[in-house]
Amino acid sequence: MVEVRAAVSDQDAIAIHRMLMQNGHEIAIAPVNPVKVMQEVYGLIKADAGAATLMAMDGDELVGVLGLVQVPFWYSDDHLIMDRIFYVLPANRGTAGRRLVSAARSIADGAKQILMIAQTNPTRRPKVLVFHPRS
Repeated sequence: MVEVRAAVSDQDAIAIHRMLMQNGHEIAIAPVNPVKVMQEVYGLIKADAGAATLMAMDGDELVGVLGLVQVPFWYSDDHLIMDRIFYVLPANRGTAGRRLVSAARSIADGAKQILMIAQTNPTRRPKVLVFHPRS
C-alpha cells in the first residue's frame, strides 16, 4: 500500500536523488546535472519555511516524490504553491501520483493558496494542473 510522508532526513535526500538519477531522465527536458539535483532536493528538505518534499512509499521502497515551494505570483502580492520536483516510477503513477497530488492539495488548502503542478515528459504533451483552494 502506498503511503505519503514528508522527507526530513539526509537519508531521504539520498534516496530521492538516487531515484531521480536512475529514472528521472525519462521526464527531463534538459540535460541533468546530478549536483544541481542534489542541491535542489536537499534545499527543499532543509528549508525553514515555504517548501515541502513529499515521498510516496510502497513499504520501504520510494516510488515517487513531489517537491513543493511557495512563491509569489509575478503580477501579485499573493502567493501560490508549485512543484519543483514531481516524479513517480511508471508502475506506480496511478496510485502514488494521485496520493502525492492529494497530499499537496491538502497543504495548499491549509495555506488557502492555489496549487500548480506541471507534468512534463518529452514523449507526451506537457500539462499544468491548477487546483484552487477547497473551502
